[in-house]
Amino acid sequence: MNLPFVFANPWGALALLGVPAVVAIHCLQQKSRTLSISTLFLLERLAPDSRQGRRITWLRNSLAFWLQLLCVLVVTWLLLEPRWLEANYVQRVVLVLDSSISMRAFGDQIVARTSPRLTALSALAPRTYWTVRETDPTAPTLYEGFDLAALDKKLPAWAPSLPAHDPTHALELARALAPRDALVIFVSDRLHEVPSGVELLAIGEPIENCGLVGCRISPKGDDLEWQVMAQNYGKNTQHRSWWIEIAGQKSQAQAIDLEPGHPQVLKGIFPRGTDSLEVCLQPDQFSLDDRMAIVRSKPKEMTVELLGDDPTIDLFTRLAQTIPSLAMVQAGERADLDFRALNPTSTFPGSAVSSVVVFNVADDKDSFAGGPYAMEEDPLSQDLNWQALVAQPLEPFPPKPGDRVLLWKGQKPVIYVRTGEGNLRQLIFNFNFSTSNASRLPAFVLLVSRFVESLRQDKVAPEFRNVELAESLALTTNPQKGVLVLHGPSGDVTKIEPQAIANLHAPTLPGFFSVTQGDATLLTAAAQFADARESDFSAAKTADTLASHGPKLVELRTRADAWAPLWLLILGSALVLSWVAAHRRTV
Repeated sequence: MNLPFVFANPWGALALLGVPAVVAIHCLQQKSRTLSISTLFLLERLAPDSRQGRRITWLRNSLAFWLQLLCVLVVTWLLLEPRWLEANYVQRVVLVLDSSISMRAFGDQIVARTSPRLTALSALAPRTYWTVRETDPTAPTLYEGFDLAALDKKLPAWAPSLPAHDPTHALELARALAPRDALVIFVSDRLHEVPSGVELLAIGEPIENCGLVGCRISPKGDDLEWQVMAQNYGKNTQHRSWWIEIAGQKSQAQAIDLEPGHPQVLKGIFPRGTDSLEVCLQPDQFSLDDRMAIVRSKPKEMTVELLGDDPTIDLFTRLAQTIPSLAMVQAGERADLDFRALNPTSTFPGSAVSSVVVFNVADDKDSFAGGPYAMEEDPLSQDLNWQALVAQPLEPFPPKPGDRVLLWKGQKPVIYVRTGEGNLRQLIFNFNFSTSNASRLPAFVLLVSRFVESLRQDKVAPEFRNVELAESLALTTNPQKGVLVLHGPSGDVTKIEPQAIANLHAPTLPGFFSVTQGDATLLTAAAQFADARESDFSAAKTADTLASHGPKLVELRTRADAWAPLWLLILGSALVLSWVAAHRRTV
C-alpha cells in the first residue's frame, strides 16, 4: 500500500543515529560530588547518584530523556523532507522498449532489472498509468493500464526481433504522443543519445559472447560447399565446440579456440541427397547466434526454348548457360520464355510465352552507328553502360503505346519492353543483332539476365532460400488458392491472407521454415541470424538517468509538507524544556 507521502531526501534517515547516542548519554552516571548540609532531613531530596564516579548504569526514566528523543525524531522528519502526494493525481509513465534483438540476452532478467525502478516511480503518486511500447513501428502497444503487476507479467513474453537500428524517431514519437507531464523512459541494453524529455534506463552488461554470423554457399567441383564464420565478441579467448546436425542426427563435436577479434571460418560439404543442415556452436547466454540453419539455395526453375538460325542458336545456348536455374524445355512441354531471332521483313509473330527478341538482316556497312545513347531510368537498365554498342539501327516494329523504352539513339528506340495479355513480356533489341557487337558487351548479358529474373519472380513455383531473421519475403502466389501458411522453426503456424502478403516476413527465431498455399510449397528456407552488431555486447551497460532526476521528479509530483513550521516550533520547545529539566535536577 502506497503511503500518502514520500521522502525527498532519504539520506535524512541517518539522523536516527541520534537515538542510540541519547540513550548512551543517559546511561552514563554523573560524577559523585560532596555536598555539606546542616541537617539530615535534606538527604531524601538528593538524587540517587553513584558513589563510585563515572560508569555505565541502567537507563533512568526522566523528562529530559524523552524530550531529547523527541528532538531527534523531529529533526529526522525535517531532514527527510516529506512531500505529500496529491490525492487525485494520476502519474503517466511511458516505457519504450528497445526492439533490438540483442535485448533477448537479458529477457529472463528484464523484470528483475526494471521492477525496482518502476516500483519506486509508482510510489510517487496514488495512481500510475503505464504505457509500454516498442521501437519497432509495426509492433502493437505491449501494455496500457494501472496494474504494475500485470505489466511485469507482459515483459517476460516480449520478443524483440529488429536488427541494430536508431531509436530516435520512435522516442520522439512517444514523447509527442504522451501527455506533457508524462515520464518517457527508454529501456535498452546499452547507452544511447536520447531526445530531450526522455530518460534512459539501460539494463545491459558486457558478456563474453561467441556466435556464428555470415553464410556462404558456393560450388566446389560437383559438390556444394558451405562456409560459416565464427566470431568471438568478448575480451578473452573462448574454448568452444561445434558440430553439424542433419535431420536430427548430430556429428562428432570438434574443438575450436576463438581469439577476440579474430574470426574463423567453419566449412564443409553438403552431403549428397541432403538439402538442409545446421551448424551448431556450444551455446552461451545469447543463444540466437549459436545455430546457423542452411538450405541448398535453388531459384525457381525456368525453361527456355531457342528459336532462330544456327549462329543465333549457338549464342542463345551460351547465354542460357550463364543464367542460374535456366534449362532447355523438354519436348512436348511449354517453356517459360523463348529466345528468338526474327527477320524484320516478316510479320512480328505473337507468342504464348515471354520472349527475348533480336533481329538478323543482311550486312549494311554504311549504316553502322555508335554512341551516344540515352538510357531511361528503369530497374532493368540501371547502371548498364551501352555507349560501346555499335549496331545498325532498325525500325521494323516501332514501340506501341505502353511499351517501356530502355535505350534511345536520338529519337529512335534501340531497346524496349512490350507487355501483352496475361502479363507476357518481350524484351526487344531493335537493331541488326548479327552484325552488332552486343553479344560481347556485359550490358547485354546483364540486361537479359535481369529480364529473365523478373519473369522468374512472377512465376508461381517452389524455391529454396537462405534469409535473415524477420526479412521481408517477396513471394508470387496463386490468387485462386487463397490463404498462405507460414510454418515456423518451432512448429508454430501463421496464416496470412492474400491481401496481407506485403507483410509477410521470415520468423524472428533462427531455423528452418516454409510457406505453403493450398497443397503447394512455395518457399523452403532457413532463417539466419546475421547481424554482428547485435552479437557484440562489449558496449552493453547499466545506466539510470532517472536517479539524477529523482529529486526533481518528486518535487514535480508532490507538494511540500504544510506542517513544517509546527515541527520547527515543537523542536524549539522540546529543546528549551529539555534544558530546563536537565538543569532543574542539578539546582
